[in-house]
Amino acid sequence: MRTIFHTVDITLTRDTVTYKTKSLFKYTGDKAVTGSILVPVYGNGEFPGECPVSAKFADAAVSAGAGVARTWRLGESCASARGFSVKFQPGATKSFESTFTRPLIKAGEGMAERLVLYEVLDERDKLEQFQVAIKYPKKLVFQTLSTNPHSGWQIGETGAWWSGKEWLPRHTVFQFRFFPGTFEKIGG
Repeated sequence: MRTIFHTVDITLTRDTVTYKTKSLFKYTGDKAVTGSILVPVYGNGEFPGECPVSAKFADAAVSAGAGVARTWRLGESCASARGFSVKFQPGATKSFESTFTRPLIKAGEGMAERLVLYEVLDERDKLEQFQVAIKYPKKLVFQTLSTNPHSGWQIGETGAWWSGKEWLPRHTVFQFRFFPGTFEKIGG
């Protein structure tokens, strides 16, 4: 199995972040195979077990298996993965899409900062195309504090974008940290 490309569109509101991913897989085996695609969902201090994930495989809706496939804790964060059963025929190329929404992470002193995270694990083959696109309303991002990777980002009034062609993923946490232009009331 080889991943040809992977994209994620991240849409921010004042309080939420919605992730829409799309991957294209090429199966090079000579026998039909059934497996699972796991979609991890992270929580900031709380277990995200109730977060619904919608998905499509080869443009048809698919349901997650019963319950949560796996859970784990990463320092202060928790994660759970939903497993989606898929089947490939020899030589097949199929797409997988997923969508879910989480609360926008508040961080920093006084919880005044906002943080968007997207983690990519190791791949053995290069991706022909990879991109992270973050979309937000004008004036939501008052000031960008940091990004990871530190270079390669294009940042504007209504979005930020990072991409790679023929990119070999090594464990990378894409991070976009900012002060919002929609500060909450301070004090009582």
